[in-house]
Amino acid sequence: MQLRVLIEKTNLALAGFVFFIGILAWLCMDPGHSWDDDFALYLEQTNAILSGNLWQLYDLNRYAMDWSGDTTGPYLYPMGFPILLLPVVAISGLNWLVIKVYCFLFFLGGICLLPSIMRTFELQPKTIYPVIFLVGINYHFVRFGDLIYADLPFFFFILLAIYWAICRPSSLLKQVIVGLLIFFAYWIKPLGIVLFMLLLVEQYRTKRLLHARSYLPYFIFVGCWLLSRWLLPAGDSNHWAWLQQISWQSIGNNAGWYYQLLGNYWCIFKPLPEWLQYGIATFFVAIIGLGIAKAPEKMASLLPFCIAYLAVCLCWISFQGMRLIFPILPFVVVYVVLGIQYLFEQRSNLILAGLSLFCLAQTTITCYYYSTKDTNEVATAEMQTVYTFIQQELPPDAIIQFQKPRTLRLFTGRNSCQKNTAELTHILRHKNAIKTPTDKILLQTPAYELIQL
Repeated sequence: MQLRVLIEKTNLALAGFVFFIGILAWLCMDPGHSWDDDFALYLEQTNAILSGNLWQLYDLNRYAMDWSGDTTGPYLYPMGFPILLLPVVAISGLNWLVIKVYCFLFFLGGICLLPSIMRTFELQPKTIYPVIFLVGINYHFVRFGDLIYADLPFFFFILLAIYWAICRPSSLLKQVIVGLLIFFAYWIKPLGIVLFMLLLVEQYRTKRLLHARSYLPYFIFVGCWLLSRWLLPAGDSNHWAWLQQISWQSIGNNAGWYYQLLGNYWCIFKPLPEWLQYGIATFFVAIIGLGIAKAPEKMASLLPFCIAYLAVCLCWISFQGMRLIFPILPFVVVYVVLGIQYLFEQRSNLILAGLSLFCLAQTTITCYYYSTKDTNEVATAEMQTVYTFIQQELPPDAIIQFQKPRTLRLFTGRNSCQKNTAELTHILRHKNAIKTPTDKILLQTPAYELIQL
């Protein structure tokens, strides 16, 4: 009875904490979006699925990406996130706040999975509670609620796949679900395939590799992958060209950046000198090392997973910041908490309380800042004027040069690219850009002008 009451109180506290995180994230949200236009292609793909025009979008965006910067984006993103967006877009349309809240719910769902995962690793409540707080309250996650990206759903499905792979008792149904979850995580971001490293090590550790059904997740993944390749456009086909740009220099640059991120997770680096940033990162990397040494044996499958995940991040030519390592950050925090508890022993509770208050203060300041700042750049009154003019005055086959081609196409239905091509019909440029005089200006706004070629 006492255990049941304790579990109910814990669940109630977790629900209250999740609600508190949601309120903080809501303070950061604004209608509209920043100019980072990955979100535009995700929404375009969702609309294309609803209208049955996915192949047409593939052709349009392939042209746009071929005539834009080398790493602007793929021809199409993996279909997992657009499929997740289907119900909310079908019901609410392009309702910015509804979509952002929906995306952030996946992060909250991931927080709710963490206690079960950590209990399976035989971690004690004195470790579990600080980890949940230090993950849930972190300003990187809370601030990310204002962005329509695949990273928070990816975070959730990585944790859900780990939960089923490690926490659930072995059964035929479990193998099927694990295979489907790994594929869907991969279908959100290809990095999800690294989950097979965790699954393989866990099967080896628990001596299940001798069971035939243990191989079922691998066959299910391959079958789903082949089916998706047969039915859907190869939206990642331009990624292979990007891989040719990998060099030791790009790997070294990424290593330095991700090293810094292991410190930046805990502290806002913007006002700090670079030597102090590396000093903070070095301190936390050392603590992580202690935590790895003191981690329970049941966490053995996590370390190869985290290392393999980071190795792929180091090889990717485009540095995407903290969001790319979201799925492994809860386990990084576990190692930090274990390292602090080992290093400071009796004083560890005081140290963790101070760290928690420091992180809460940073998040509170961040939320206050963004609650007073309008982050909308793509749907301002000025840009709405531009979009409306293009829709009404330019033919449907117009091709417009613009630095954010996917966003322009989302709002106007006209294709766009970044580079000069023979097929260009118009240029939408910022007034501060270097430009040649012309008398063919069709539209002028305070910041932009639309030119006919």
